[in-house]
Amino acid sequence: GLSTYTRFILSRDWLGGWLMPQQRSYFALKLPQGWWLLGFDLALAGDIDIEQFKFFANLAAKSIKPSDAVIIVTHQPHWVLDADEQRPIDELAEENLRELMNHHLAGKVR
Repeated sequence: GLSTYTRFILSRDWLGGWLMPQQRSYFALKLPQGWWLLGFDLALAGDIDIEQFKFFANLAAKSIKPSDAVIIVTHQPHWVLDADEQRPIDELAEENLRELMNHHLAGKVR
């Protein structure tokens, strides 16, 4: 789980002879031709925390161009489950992630 990932990946600089530069459980990767891959950590709460929100909102404001496209990656796509289970709007999961997608990344998520 997350504690194992934190202990063996995030808390080490080297693993198996490889440099491990990642310091967080979430990431942003700029891809060719204006594409971005954004990996979110929804943890056990089913949503991103405030630190992730700030990181990705800042990235959207300063680095992601208006013409760029974004691919969202999570370990469990709650928006698909919400739609499948026809949850009412006030019961939807991922409130912070939806805010980020609808406002800071508006028109960029593919």
